[in-house]
Amino acid sequence: MRRALPACVALFCAACGSGAPGLGNRVMYNMSEAMVLTGTAGSCLSVLHEDYVPEVHRHLRYAVGSLLGADVYWPDRNDCRDFFPQQANCQNIDPHVLPLGGWAPRMLSSSDGRPPTVTIHVSMTAESSAVLGGFRVTVNGKEFAPFFQLTTTDEYSGIWFEKTTCAGTNDCIIPGFVSEVRLHPGEPTAVAATLRTDSGEHICGTVPTSYTVDPPGLFSVEPWNLANYSNMPYRLVAGASQGSGTFQIKTVSGKSVEGTLRIIIE
Repeated sequence: MRRALPACVALFCAACGSGAPGLGNRVMYNMSEAMVLTGTAGSCLSVLHEDYVPEVHRHLRYAVGSLLGADVYWPDRNDCRDFFPQQANCQNIDPHVLPLGGWAPRMLSSSDGRPPTVTIHVSMTAESSAVLGGFRVTVNGKEFAPFFQLTTTDEYSGIWFEKTTCAGTNDCIIPGFVSEVRLHPGEPTAVAATLRTDSGEHICGTVPTSYTVDPPGLFSVEPWNLANYSNMPYRLVAGASQGSGTFQIKTVSGKSVEGTLRIIIE
């Protein structure tokens, strides 16, 4: 038994691997738009966290100034051991995120400063117009397919409004753009504020925005997410008094565009 033990230990260590981990030959991505926690009405994504599918997502166009997140993982890796619960017992890796244009990707560090093991988190900002920009991932000099690629554009020219019955899905969107909403005192409604070209094409992405209510107090605004962004839903609640005013949204990053919705309380 004394002679068998070292062989067993050697076999275990070989399975763990002391050099480059067995990551396989491909990566997968799970993408999400910035600060979207409660709903995707107005978004180009159908769910809060969506698997990146090149054949689907490469056809989308994202606005310069928009923010995006991508979790990168290796579905075929074989260096993890389930009987160690922490970090799935995967080896530390030394990944590198290399830009492909259009986007400025940045790999986020773990909260405890340890090197990544299972997944890497990439924060992205669309900085300039590019056809199929994005990033690629390498580990120990090895490149993994597919690349994360999304087209970016500054062709959006305004913010258009569509009514929605909920925050959680584009299935709630009521087809047709609106420039005016009529409400009774105390009545709520909701709109999605979407980036559009002159022809009405929907340009994707969460670009930081600000909004104003004029006159103040005529109605209240409740963003359905943590902050104000384009391509997101807003809940409007009429005040107690009759009158008319405007709800205006402006981008504060990327290209400067705006949209104005007239509110009439009667």
